[in-house]
Amino acid sequence: MNIEEEFTYPVDNIVLCGSDSEYRVSMRSMMKMGKNKTNTEIDNPDEADAISADEQDFDQFAAITFMKGLFGKTEKDKDLMALYVAAAGAFLTTDPTTGIVVLFAYDNFAEFHLCLKDYFEHPENKLTENEHYIFLLAKMTK
Repeated sequence: MNIEEEFTYPVDNIVLCGSDSEYRVSMRSMMKMGKNKTNTEIDNPDEADAISADEQDFDQFAAITFMKGLFGKTEKDKDLMALYVAAAGAFLTTDPTTGIVVLFAYDNFAEFHLCLKDYFEHPENKLTENEHYIFLLAKMTK
């Protein structure tokens, strides 16, 4: 089985982005991140602030696996692809996988989650009529 076949979007996750720490907790929960097994110990753990320690412990494998799974489940949807490409424009590219990364950024994550939650829970509904999709697409095309 490949990643896309095994992937299920966690529609029941609660995403909080009122602060950097809430965002990081929500992201880790969404992507089922564990401890980063490839990282070495922080040089001076007593001197590291919480954000630096968190960045050192970021599980890249879990993030990549999650985003590949999501892309595999959504790449045939022309409206989501349009959103991904629009978001990729923030990095002067049209690569839709870059767009997914942009949509998981702090400023977009909560709204993107609500968009995906609606998409997966109500596949019969048109994304172009979804308030979260409309908001994000407008934001990405400013």
